[in-house]
Amino acid sequence: MNKLPGCSRILSFIFKLLLAAALSPGLAAQALADPDAAGHPVYIVVLKSAPGAVKQAERLGTLHAAGHIYRAVFPGFAAPLSPQAVQALANTPNVELIEAAREVYAIADSLPTGVDRIDAEQAHTSGATGAGATVAIVDTGIDLTHTDLVARMNTTLSNTFISKGKTTVNGEDDHGHGSHVAGIVAASANGTGVIGVAPGATLVSLKVLNKQGMGSSADIIAALDFITAHNNAAASYASMIHIANLSLGGSGSDTDSAYRRAFDATVASGCFVVVAAGNETDDAAKHVPAAYDSVFTISAMNPANDAFASFSNFGADVDMAGPGNSIYSTYLNNQYATFSGTSMASPHVAGAAALYVGQKLGSLTKATAAGAIRAALLGSGESIIMAGDNDGIHEPLVDAEAVLGLITAPDPALTVSMTTDKSSYTDQDTQAILTVSPRDENGDLVQGLAQSAFVVAVDGTVLVPVITETAGSYAIPLDISGLTLDTDSLVTVAVTDSRSLTDSASTSIRRATAVTVLVSNISYELIFKNLRVYLTVSDLSGNAVPGAEVVFTLNLDGAPFRSFIGTTDSNGQLSARVGGAKQGSYTTTINSVTRNGVLYDDTLNGADPGFVF
Repeated sequence: MNKLPGCSRILSFIFKLLLAAALSPGLAAQALADPDAAGHPVYIVVLKSAPGAVKQAERLGTLHAAGHIYRAVFPGFAAPLSPQAVQALANTPNVELIEAAREVYAIADSLPTGVDRIDAEQAHTSGATGAGATVAIVDTGIDLTHTDLVARMNTTLSNTFISKGKTTVNGEDDHGHGSHVAGIVAASANGTGVIGVAPGATLVSLKVLNKQGMGSSADIIAALDFITAHNNAAASYASMIHIANLSLGGSGSDTDSAYRRAFDATVASGCFVVVAAGNETDDAAKHVPAAYDSVFTISAMNPANDAFASFSNFGADVDMAGPGNSIYSTYLNNQYATFSGTSMASPHVAGAAALYVGQKLGSLTKATAAGAIRAALLGSGESIIMAGDNDGIHEPLVDAEAVLGLITAPDPALTVSMTTDKSSYTDQDTQAILTVSPRDENGDLVQGLAQSAFVVAVDGTVLVPVITETAGSYAIPLDISGLTLDTDSLVTVAVTDSRSLTDSASTSIRRATAVTVLVSNISYELIFKNLRVYLTVSDLSGNAVPGAEVVFTLNLDGAPFRSFIGTTDSNGQLSARVGGAKQGSYTTTINSVTRNGVLYDDTLNGADPGFVF
């Protein structure tokens, strides 16, 4: 058996807050000493959410030599503080909460893989690998160059959040726990080593635990703040960090704290957070983050005999079970190792969530993702009664194949839509361009259709135009020169795909007699040295023509002086201004007047009176 460093410790947060009654009622804690801060313990300070709160957090954080400044989960900072500084901050009106940073440990015991037990390989056979899903491993880091992990890494987002005494950067593992967890989630299917539950998923390493497997809640909040900020700034759900796995924890309860607020904010940002229940053979309600309602808490079972793991925490706060005994996975220095713990159970569920996200990436949103993933996992979990699970609550076992079964495969279908290049046509138009977009049951454009797949008809007469394709959109030039003027003609395009599925789309095209328009009036006005030119566009009946684009040139002494382009208002008028006009003789040349449904006849324009200045 191998043993991870620090795994024999009881996994708990030990926190006792100085001035508890004044600063954070109801929390009894002992501050975690920071040996690098002149003996002062590290505290997490939460400011009240208000305009300018982040700026204030930055100023206060700088003043107190903060290891972290929080901007996304809440405005605040973590810094080593003397009792006097704690008291002063507690008396600051904008400070809402102060709590001691908690001591954190990786959750694992010494002691191959549960991929087979949860039927993940069946999901792989169906083509599901979690491709497109991004999973953050918030842990001791990841071996970034491991043969089974290197292709899965997003090293741009990976980072180290240990504020004091860090020995690696960029999320590099120096302990082994995080690398083992990462391999369970997403070790590559490359023919060597092991394969993860979601071998196509992307991994982000957020290192918060040191080479002893220990850390501070201040550093974990910094990692959660990073995820939340990234997701809040993401242009789409596809570019977010979709899942975070935290195989760590310690003693505590589900009460208001900076730590719980950080998890809640991360889930609200669209990240599904999976956490280990803990290895104390205890009620998970006594351990955090396992006790928090917003996270998805995982107990451990033995995949060899379906018994509840003797070390696993239990209780109503546990949402699901995963394989946690004798799990073989990746380890430091391109090695592999076997370990047991709820730390190993949690990433099996995170991997199953990644498979689901990869399948549903196009339909999930920031607002719906966390709820949808939770419902899919719980709705597809295998119902078993595990020997040794004595709390009377039989949480389901994650089933990586069944979770994909919740996605009902849509019936084969073909849907055709069609648009035209203009909203209206006149007797001056001889061609209309139709754009036909056939889509399959998944909403994807159908590419590669032959000319024979299309039947184009105008008022029931079949035509054979030349069709060109651009990435699944098909352009059809249609000769409309012979259409009856001022009459609607029905254009129908039917499409048959390679599966012999057929659909059609129709639209009406009217080739209307163009309305003849002219520039009926040109006038000038000099205001101080500013010359204004006014134009009016109307039809033959004198009605104003709004929305017409007019291109014209102002001439000075017979030579072009300034060019203008404008659109007529509701009165058919537009104007142009020349500041600091030069002396001379001004005239106007109308270059064009355009608008759908009109025909400009320059021979009918009103006289240009010109202007001499």
